[in-house]
Amino acid sequence: MNIPDLTYESGWPTILRDNDGKAYVLLRDGKPFSEFSGEGCLYGLLDKRGFIVREELWVPVLGSTEDDMSLTGGTWMDPEEFVKYNQTPIVFPPEPVEI
Repeated sequence: MNIPDLTYESGWPTILRDNDGKAYVLLRDGKPFSEFSGEGCLYGLLDKRGFIVREELWVPVLGSTEDDMSLTGGTWMDPEEFVKYNQTPIVFPPEPVEI
């Protein structure tokens, strides 16, 4: 797997799956890293129907190799924080995400 440095670069997956088969959809573009700084990407867990679970937000952490990726608890940003970091606020779709 060749992972770009930023999630909005071509090649970064919009859907991640963990070893248990759970799916996570990309909610916020940015850099994958372990600490929140307003520049991190954010994924949301999808339930069995394809809806985003608001309480299950995750940031991917890249390990020492390209295949070594884990997910750590993500941080929600309030609308004011999006403005501060020049990012578009996240809007949860009313329809299920198709995977």
